[in-house]
Order: sequence, then structure tokens, then C-alpha cells
Amino acid sequence: MKKKIVVLGLAGCLTLSSVSFAIDGKNVDKNTKNKIIIPAPISSESIGNKVKVESKTIKSNIDNVKVNIKIPVVKGLKDAVYQEKLNHLIEDTAKKELKEFEEQAKELSKLNIEWKPEMNVEYEIKSEGDILSFVVDSYFYTGGAHGISRKDYYNIDANDSKAIELADLFKENSDFKTIINDEINKQIKEQVAEGEKSYFTGENGFVTINDDSSFYIDKDGNLVITFQQYDIAPGYMGHPEFKIPNESIVQILKNVKPVVIKDEYHNYKYNFKFKIAPIWKNKVDIIEEYDANNKNLEVNFIYSPANEKLKGEKLLTISVVDKKNYKEDEKSFPIGETKSYVYLATVPQANPYDSKKPEGKEFAKLSQVLDGIDDLFQVTEVNEITNFDKVIINGKELKLKKPMFKSENGTVMMPLAEVARALDFKVTWNGKNKVANINKGSVSAGAYAGKDQYYFSKALVHLGEKTQLIKGTTFVPVSFIDEVIKGEKVINSDGVLNIKY
Repeated sequence: MKKKIVVLGLAGCLTLSSVSFAIDGKNVDKNTKNKIIIPAPISSESIGNKVKVESKTIKSNIDNVKVNIKIPVVKGLKDAVYQEKLNHLIEDTAKKELKEFEEQAKELSKLNIEWKPEMNVEYEIKSEGDILSFVVDSYFYTGGAHGISRKDYYNIDANDSKAIELADLFKENSDFKTIINDEINKQIKEQVAEGEKSYFTGENGFVTINDDSSFYIDKDGNLVITFQQYDIAPGYMGHPEFKIPNESIVQILKNVKPVVIKDEYHNYKYNFKFKIAPIWKNKVDIIEEYDANNKNLEVNFIYSPANEKLKGEKLLTISVVDKKNYKEDEKSFPIGETKSYVYLATVPQANPYDSKKPEGKEFAKLSQVLDGIDDLFQVTEVNEITNFDKVIINGKELKLKKPMFKSENGTVMMPLAEVARALDFKVTWNGKNKVANINKGSVSAGAYAGKDQYYFSKALVHLGEKTQLIKGTTFVPVSFIDEVIKGEKVINSDGVLNIKY
């Protein structure tokens, strides 16, 4: 089975750079291949190789008005019926509003007004790929101090030919609303504090997003939440937008693996990353294959020549093998290792294309990047926690009454109270709000049971994994140590978690 994935943020993923989006939310499993296309910047209003967006102009039948209507027409979707309905909806909306505008303009002409009524409709493509995002921007002026502005956002699954709502981007039962609400509130607070902008407060201000809140994916693959004029802010603020950091939502996006963030390919299953060279954008596809050729993983970086008739050849293959199964060979060489795995690189021994032709020259140019492969590849977690029964805290071993364990997502979860008390924190439980609180001097932190929501002082933190309350014991991700209370954690050669605070 192959899956084609839109990378937000290179997703350029969710690259939803960074973040990846897919049609379903199934985790990567054996014999699964995942394909990431590294997108190029938007150009020529084209979406991929098949889906295109063309312009259509609608003119007014009356004089003495300013009318500019340029709407998008989507072509190339697999479902021709859906495509026709989509285009009809956009055109029908514009024509109905033009008719209303013309009727108002005729009435205004009887008043001998000095100004001209104005209607302006334009569109902008926000992103291309498996998710096509565009906005239709409408402006009407028929008198008064200000005109009326509205923006309609369209997000289309280009493969399945269907509209996508905000909730469709995230795993089922994920608490995406809380994460995004917190980020929007944070940005509002920062903007107001800096004196840049102002927003309504209370019930008239921002309260929460919904499953169908307006959004788009920008050209770098970032999720952007949008609001209409006057929704949450004064009119002079226009249409407020909030870009959501990929790092805060990557763990709850559907099919979070694989993902490219900030021009780096990340593999969370095998804890490594590879920096994508800028000249590889739109020239290279990335295909993941698990359990390939007796290897745990093969990640193939495949050249995609402009001439589609030519076969794409591999620029690089990164393989992951169990250490016990590793054998040296002439085709590959090690670029990293952990206690369990060896990471290998395989590069072509010769240019597979004619060096005198464009594809041969380009292949050679792209291959030069690999001269610095040692600087591009990095193991992100040198050791794994293998001993779940104990931790070492400030040099002192602690035998855990409640052992650590791995969640379904592979996150190591630790008993908060036991570890916190060993760090001299006072631990309390707020049964009403279901919050485990820890306090030490001026430091206060905590975890909300059943939620990916933690706090340090007055700041909320998200770790990509929900707190678990099991038989009265609160378990939190081990990243709570460094990312919430700002301690230090390392894993020794015996697979034991060491905490310093």
C-alpha cells in the first residue's frame, strides 16, 4: 500500500515545512510505504501535475460602477461531479452577489451620488499538493465610512475530491481544540502586550475554535486559523490570522509519521533526522518503506527529473538495521548508531543519466549535497529507556513502585508523584479539576488527567501525549522533566533514565 502525503512546512506537512497530512489516520505498519513530496513554491497557479486552477472573469451589465470579479475554476479533479459542484458554488455565489450589488447601485444612482459603488472579488492560492487551499476575497462598497469585506476559504482533498474541515486534519479524539485555543490566546496576549494590535474581550472576543472553523494551509505547509472582519477584533484589524506552530500539533495530526519540519526530515520511530538541502525542493521525492529487504527501514530520496518519461533514480538511501544483524558491505556505509540500531547510507556509484544531458547535470549537482552527509544526518535520541523499573535522580537510584511504560504512541510514561517527591516537590491532587500539582519553592507545575495539557507557573505546555490516570497514579511523558519543569534528563548505557534538577 502506498500513501501520498502532503508535508506541512518543508509540512514543505500538515510539509500540515512541517507537518504531514494524509487521507487516513492509520499508523505506519509493516510493509507500508509512505511517500513525501517535497513541494516547490507556488507558481503559475498550478496544483501538482494534474489539478489546475484557472481564472474566470464575470462582468457587470451596468455603468458607473467599479466591478472587478475574478473567480477560480478548479480543473483536473478525479471526481468530475464534485468538481462541477465546487465551481458552480463559487460562480453562483459571485453572480448572486453581483446581482444584489447591481440592484443597490441602480437605487443609489437615483440619488446623484458622487462616488462609485464598488465590488471587487479576487482569489489567492494558499497551498498546492494533496490539499488545495485557496481563498476568495470579496469586497463591497455602496456607501458609508467603510465597505464590507469577506473571505471564503476552500480546502480540498485533491486525491479524494472532497472538502476538508479543520477536524479532518487531526486524529480522532485528539484534543486539538485546546492546543490551538491556547496558541491563539497566547498570540493575542503577545500582540496586545506589544501594542501591535487590539482584540475584543469577554464573550465578544475569541472563545474557541470549532470543528469547522476557517483555516488554510500556507505555501510552507503551516496551518493558519482565520477569522472574518469584526469576529474577534475591531474592523481596522482586518481578518485576523494565527499561524499554528507545527511542533505543537505534529503529534496529533493524522498519520504523523513521516514528517518534514523546517527543512528537516524526521523519523520518530527510529529517532533520526536528515536536513533537506534547498536545491532538493521540487526535485526529490522521499519514500519510506518499513521492513524492506530485511531492514527495519529504508528511506529513499529519489530524483524526479523534469522529463516525466525518465525513471527517477535514487540519490540516497538511509537504512536502519538492528545492530545484531548488521554486516559490512561495499554498497553502504554507517552514518550513525544507537544501542540498538546502525544507520547506513547508500549513494549511487555513478551517474545513472547521460552527464551531457540536463537530467545528468542536475543529478550531479544534487548529488554534491551528499559530500556533507555527516553534517546533514543526526540521531536525535542516542539511547533508549530500556529499564522501566528504576530511575536515577541527582545521582541516587530510585526503585519505582509504579514502573514506567510505553504508551500506544511509543512515548515512555513515568509516575509523576514518585519522581516529583524524589525531586523534593510537594505533590497534591485537585480532584475537582483532575489536576496533579507539584510545588517546590517558587516552582509550580502540573498535569491535567486525560489531556495533553501541562502547566509551568502560568504557562501551558503541550507534549504531544495525554496524561494517563491509572488506578490513582498519574503518569506523564518523561519529556515533562526537560520541557515542563526545565530539568535535565539523560539515558545511560544501561538504558536507565537519569534526572538532574
